[in-house]
Formats: sequence, C-alpha cells, structure tokens
Amino acid sequence: MYGANVALYKLLLRLKKDCGIAPWVAIPAEGVFTQCLKEEGIPYYICPMTQWQGVYSSALRFAVKKCIRKRKIKKEVDELVTWLKDKKIEAIHSNSSVIGTGAMLAKRLGCKDIWHIREFSEEHFNMRYFYPKKMVKQYYEEARYLITISDAL
Repeated sequence: MYGANVALYKLLLRLKKDCGIAPWVAIPAEGVFTQCLKEEGIPYYICPMTQWQGVYSSALRFAVKKCIRKRKIKKEVDELVTWLKDKKIEAIHSNSSVIGTGAMLAKRLGCKDIWHIREFSEEHFNMRYFYPKKMVKQYYEEARYLITISDAL
C-alpha cells in the first residue's frame, strides 16, 4: 500500500477501534488494501470509480472523454446509492479530489461529505474537470470538511 491508502487504512482502524464507528469502504478493485480490510473485518464493496477529471490534450479528445466518463460516473453513483441506501450512512469520506463520487453520493444520500484533498490535479497533471466549474465549486463548498495534506492546497 502507498501513502493515500495507508492514511485511509489508519483512519479506518482508528474510527473502528477508538470511536466505535463501523466503516464501510467502496473501492474500485481487490488488492492489498482489501486484504487488510478483510483481516480487520471492515466490509467493502467493489465498484468502479471513474475520475471526474481527465488529462487535457485537445478539445476533441477531452469532449469524448467527458461524455463517456460522465455516463460512467452516473452509473457508478446510482450503483453505490443502491448499495448504501439502507445502511444509515452518516458521512462519506473521499480519499482524493480526482474522484467526485463521494460528494455526489453524500448529496444523494443526504449525509456529510468529508474530502481529503491530496493533489493539485490541474497544476501537476494537466487535468480538468468534466463538470462545470460552478458545480465542482459547489461540491467543495458543501463538504462538511476539506482535509488537505499541505497548506499549499
């Protein structure tokens, strides 16, 4: 496991052991992280998680990516809402700003949104959002907490 997953794993353990909170994790694939979750008895659900940002190389390529990814994201959010709707979720924690699924879920489920911002996606990776800036800004503003890994973010 690497930085972001290690930090999330430690957070999940603290929530479970120190706070008595029963976390659920949605993750895009099986791997070392899910093995650790199994060992700790933390339930998880495998579901694709499409980035709501993409590398901008040309207007046409970006427009095609945008169309495809927005459809995928809607399908993924619908699937996760179905999985979570009866679980009495109080908060959603998103572990990266590159994926907006958590914010969309929190809004649909009417729960708190906690967002871990770890990157300058546009400055570092030339990524742009597939959604209007006003909508993205609203998701960030509606988050209950925004956690950053540096003052620069």
